[in-house]
Amino acid sequence: MCGIVGFTGKYQAAPILLDGLSKLEYRGYDSAGIAIRNEDTGDITVVKAKGRLKILSEKTNEGHAVPGTCGIGHTRWATHGEPSENNAHPHCTDDKSVVLVHNGIIENYQELKDNPKYQEWIDSMATLAFPGGESPQQFKDRCIAGFDKMVDTCIRRHYRNVAMVVHGGTIMSILEQYGVPQKSYYDWRVENGCGYHLYLSEQNWKMGRREAVVESEIRR
Repeated sequence: MCGIVGFTGKYQAAPILLDGLSKLEYRGYDSAGIAIRNEDTGDITVVKAKGRLKILSEKTNEGHAVPGTCGIGHTRWATHGEPSENNAHPHCTDDKSVVLVHNGIIENYQELKDNPKYQEWIDSMATLAFPGGESPQQFKDRCIAGFDKMVDTCIRRHYRNVAMVVHGGTIMSILEQYGVPQKSYYDWRVENGCGYHLYLSEQNWKMGRREAVVESEIRR
């Protein structure tokens, strides 16, 4: 169990991340760390500390020593591996082109790292099907088929107002296919607990003109 927080915006990220982590420290107090991208230089600075969050705060002068308006933070509960700066998050590639934090452990990393099918999937940037699973396009097709079936059922039963509670990827798949105005998959991304009000014309749907007009966005 760890605490994870991120920020991007107009303000300095580090103080905001530290404040966010202070609310999540109960999820892990063995170590803490932040990674901040300086938009002026493009450099990413990673600072980690063993122990309570206050040590990281002191190390970064309450965050003011690490400039940048985009960053991620993590507070760790050590379940595997001793509490240390080396084991603390964020982790990054040698050139810092990729920086990440995560919760949980990858138990079978050693098994997977030499698996050619797994490596092929990694190298494809997840465009191929995950070994034993479905591809992104297969996932989208499954979402669209489910939506089609639901709309057909609603028309047949004369339902006028229907609510769908689904994951974000499902929303994005459906609206990439049917959404008006037309947008790409990631342009339909919504925050947790949010969504869209849609209007579908029964007549158009029956005639094969399948469109979902987005009337408004649902916000929390």
